[in-house]
Amino acid sequence: GTLPKLYKKAASYTITAQSNNTNYGTVSLSGTTITATPKTGYRVSTTTPYTISLPGSATVTQNGNTFTVTPSANTTITINFEAIPQYTVTWDVNGDQSVTTQVTEGSKPTFPATPSSCDATSNTFYGWATATWYGKINDVSAKTIYTSADNMPAEAATYYAVFCEGGGGTVLINESFDN
Repeated sequence: GTLPKLYKKAASYTITAQSNNTNYGTVSLSGTTITATPKTGYRVSTTTPYTISLPGSATVTQNGNTFTVTPSANTTITINFEAIPQYTVTWDVNGDQSVTTQVTEGSKPTFPATPSSCDATSNTFYGWATATWYGKINDVSAKTIYTSADNMPAEAATYYAVFCEGGGGTVLINESFDN
């Protein structure tokens, strides 16, 4: 007689995918691929993007918000979402009037006013600076005056309004002026 052929059944494991907080984001599982969908204001954690329930029960590779699971036992993979950090920007107009805005990490602040160019006759808003000072327009080259959000750093800071003081010689000042 002939010997029967022996087959080894391929191992099959169950993968369970879950979110650490469904208010922050949801997950879906298709085969061995988990897709993470963060809600607005949240992201997959940059420090601990996922947790494996039983160490050694799977290996996980991440590509953005997609995770590929290679299980070696039944396993649960938790995708960890976190709030996207925010930073505070303060817009100080003249020492006693300021507005604070929260800006999402990685974003530029919204520029609160449209600056004008300086001329010798009018008092106009010129831009924002990170320090208070007073000086002639030709003497301020060492100071950075931001005239749009494009060149502002994306970080917490206080910006002081810069005005042109017309009449007699244009001067830039970081304080209110008398009209």
